[in-house]
Amino acid sequence: MYTKSHKPLVTVIIPAYNSKKYLRECLDSVLHQTYSNLQILLINDGSTDTTLSIFKEYEKNDTRIEIYSQNNRGVSSSRNLGVANANGVYVTFVDSDDWLEYDAIENMLNVITAEDSDCVRTTYYSNNKITKTYLTPGQYHRSDMPTLLQAFLSGKEQCYIPLLMIKIDKITRLMPFNEDVHFLEDKIFYAVMLTTLDSISISEVGTYHYRINYNSATKSALNYYKNIEFTVKAYFSILSILISNNLNLVDTARFSQAHIINGYLFLIYKHYGPETALKNISTLTNNNDFLSIISDLPLRDINIKYVYTKIICDSIVNKNKRRLLAIYKARSLIDKIISTRLK
Repeated sequence: MYTKSHKPLVTVIIPAYNSKKYLRECLDSVLHQTYSNLQILLINDGSTDTTLSIFKEYEKNDTRIEIYSQNNRGVSSSRNLGVANANGVYVTFVDSDDWLEYDAIENMLNVITAEDSDCVRTTYYSNNKITKTYLTPGQYHRSDMPTLLQAFLSGKEQCYIPLLMIKIDKITRLMPFNEDVHFLEDKIFYAVMLTTLDSISISEVGTYHYRINYNSATKSALNYYKNIEFTVKAYFSILSILISNNLNLVDTARFSQAHIINGYLFLIYKHYGPETALKNISTLTNNNDFLSIISDLPLRDINIKYVYTKIICDSIVNKNKRRLLAIYKARSLIDKIISTRLK
């Protein structure tokens, strides 16, 4: 554990693209941490709003802040730029529309130094409710990594990069962040991390507030479809990692990606109707990479998530449009009932 006489520098990397709405809340949560020995790197990813102006305003009042700007290249590129300029002993990340608990850095640092781990992973708040960890808190070693990877790939634990604090000499072994995938890039990073590091501490302490943006600009049929394409692309990046490490987790990865794909196909159906959904599905079935994910999924777990995913995938592969639309219609009706009751 760090001491009063020895306070290691921690680098906090904050990528931002057109983030003016929530940016001040994010920055204030970092600047007012109980642990103050920070290098704060603000990465302006080609913003066209007042993000850069807000950065400069804060820079004038805090010498810990450094600003870097680039053309819009995505969050992975921004993170890479941040790590390249990091001087801290440890590195952590914050997304510009989220915010930290006031003692987040201190709590993360306490764990990673006390257990001398390569990395610590904490948990988060969503709608001000803390998310419980599926994994037992404690330190995990190289032999435990397949267990951790199974939990993260299956979705039992979320692959959020801002929940991590990593030793600087270890994160350089994991670089770069994949700049070719603009969705699920965090999951790819976790796969690399959990097959590379020697130790990781899992903490049940909530350090991070994750903001759910219901008005996200990604809510269009085109962007839903693009996210499906990125989901397929991310799967093959993860598959390569699993194969090179001789890990028998391919079906876990397939089911996880298939479940995400099905989620976006349903959203296309829900918001744009059956004709648009079937058109997108027809296009996808001409993609062999897509079919390799959803075809012949083994049903290893008997629960609603897995059964639903398998039935939908089988319906797509077998081109059973009637069953597919009937299931989507039923799910849409259930969603409406649930939504009505929650109001």
